[in-house]
Amino acid sequence: ADITSMDVGCDITQLREYINTASEEKDNSITSSDKVKESLKFKTVDYIDYSSGLGMIFAARPIQSSSSSYWHLEYIRRLVDESIDEVMFESVVLGCVNQERCQYAIYVYALGLEHRYVSETGKLEEGKKLWLKVSSVNPKMGLLTFSLASKSGGIHAQPTSAPAA
Repeated sequence: ADITSMDVGCDITQLREYINTASEEKDNSITSSDKVKESLKFKTVDYIDYSSGLGMIFAARPIQSSSSSYWHLEYIRRLVDESIDEVMFESVVLGCVNQERCQYAIYVYALGLEHRYVSETGKLEEGKKLWLKVSSVNPKMGLLTFSLASKSGGIHAQPTSAPAA
């Protein structure tokens, strides 16, 4: 792929002409920096003011975030609606958030989701792997709750680790 003026930030047609004439003359060595400066008078491309419109960008971030969250939960809701079995995911305990409520930060591998989970069994250790089923999901309210999955497993009970090579 050729380099364009937009890649460099200035007009490079003169540079290309200089390189072409130098290669035609088979003179690939540049002897004087003054010669280069004279032959290469760059015209700068219009400056892009990246700070213009930042107010709109910052205003749009919460909307984009809530939209992304909604569609993530909507995806989970559809999985639950389409499944006959319980929908369950492998997760790992990241740490305790609230000891009084036994609330933990968990990471759900298959969803790429960090979420909070209230333990039904009491204290959990960091790094402990859990199979959790989706108890309820409501995308409009932004709610997702998990509970411990049954030992039989559902449609997502397959381990997420890659097979050995």
